[in-house]
Amino acid sequence: MHSKDETAVPVLSRALAALAALLLILSASSPGPSEDDAFGAEYAPLVSAIKMVIKEQTIGDVVLGIDVVEIASGRRIYSMHPDVPLNPASNVKIITAFAALEILKPEFTFETALYGDSGSGAVLSQLAMKGYGDPSLETDDLVTMVEALKTRGVTKISGPIIVDDTFFDDVRLPYAFDKFPKSDADSPFRAPVGAVSLNANTMNVSVSPGPYPGTQARVNVFPAGLVELRNETMTVADGTSNVRIYATKKKDGSPLMRVWGPVVSITSTRSYRKRVEDPARAAGYTLKQILAQAGITSGDVAVGKMNAGTRMLASHTSLPLGALLLRVGKNSDNFYAEQLLKVIGAEAKGKPGTADKGIEAVQEVLARAGIDPTQLTYRNGSGLYSANMVAPSHLTTVLRHAYLVPEIRPEFVAHLATGLGRLLLHRRQQGTGPRGGLPLVPGEDRHRDRQVPLAFILNRNEWQMSAVVPVSSMNRRGCR
Repeated sequence: MHSKDETAVPVLSRALAALAALLLILSASSPGPSEDDAFGAEYAPLVSAIKMVIKEQTIGDVVLGIDVVEIASGRRIYSMHPDVPLNPASNVKIITAFAALEILKPEFTFETALYGDSGSGAVLSQLAMKGYGDPSLETDDLVTMVEALKTRGVTKISGPIIVDDTFFDDVRLPYAFDKFPKSDADSPFRAPVGAVSLNANTMNVSVSPGPYPGTQARVNVFPAGLVELRNETMTVADGTSNVRIYATKKKDGSPLMRVWGPVVSITSTRSYRKRVEDPARAAGYTLKQILAQAGITSGDVAVGKMNAGTRMLASHTSLPLGALLLRVGKNSDNFYAEQLLKVIGAEAKGKPGTADKGIEAVQEVLARAGIDPTQLTYRNGSGLYSANMVAPSHLTTVLRHAYLVPEIRPEFVAHLATGLGRLLLHRRQQGTGPRGGLPLVPGEDRHRDRQVPLAFILNRNEWQMSAVVPVSSMNRRGCR
């Protein structure tokens, strides 16, 4: 199941119905609980609950991996093919987030800044924007920085706007992002990456009816100047609006957007998000528009390295990494995950940030957690398309290790989507609980949860489905 984040629905919550399918295909001959009688009896309700769901239905010829372990002891509760690498789809983001917290730390922030060459008075000879991989930078952040320029008295940039994205290399597409079906060509969930990235490297296309039937609909693209627009829409009196948008390239490589289809005259404006091809240029054109709106004239947009010694005029600092990770886990945001992979590479292995440097750093983190990196394939940070092969036991190891590291536990647990955990188990136990149970929320003294990470991976023919479930709130009497 590819993660298409256009709807911004948490991947685990989206998979609620799919979990039943995952569990339903485990055969009756699957291994049971531990041979240790006391340990097996303690978790028998969980195992019974899984088996009961499994027996209701089958999906056919599949490859399924399951691993269920106890966090406190690391003992395996239930498993099927736990060490067989399969395509984890978006659950590879669990690994990416874990590595980001280990290497960058929860308090890590991203900076984007505007720099200016000295000019004469209110005139700058050049304005440069430099970024360091912030996945969360938005148009409003640029507006705030431009307001700071106005406060300084800047009224004109006589030269170009330089966008310096040299903190990353110039490879824009993560691994496997070029292996997409035609329907995904301009989809925002496969946006490119860049050290200067704005609005998750997407552009906004707004479509509204023309003045009367028979006229073109009004189509606007923000930022302006980024693509050549071919408006082939038509305003109609009645029927159903059916706007089609396709972004592609002309023979000379320049971007082209074709918009066509009927637009009913009584409909309101609708907006569509599409990926951009050139993140740095898109950010530059957006900055140029904001400057113009603020009454500051400027030259054209260029991408390159800014002059050494240029002074900082305004800056924006992101929220801490721990907060940004909510987009990675709960929204399954591919763009955030891929940006983080390159930032990991730059911070751990030196500039410029590259995917290969990030992968090397992630593999080192996995090795320190007790996972042999040669036994899995980690090629991109998001899990989009067929890039990675990970065993269920790798995922449960990451879940357990991250939970047992107090410096990253709160942020790691908070970023996880929890819908599937509630589907299986949701019952609290008073007191500290058996076997040293650990609280889901740090500092929660009176109500402690038994923490049980479960990893499910299903591969069937040409599609994949997977889920990682950090299940909490279990007791010996059963589950609901």
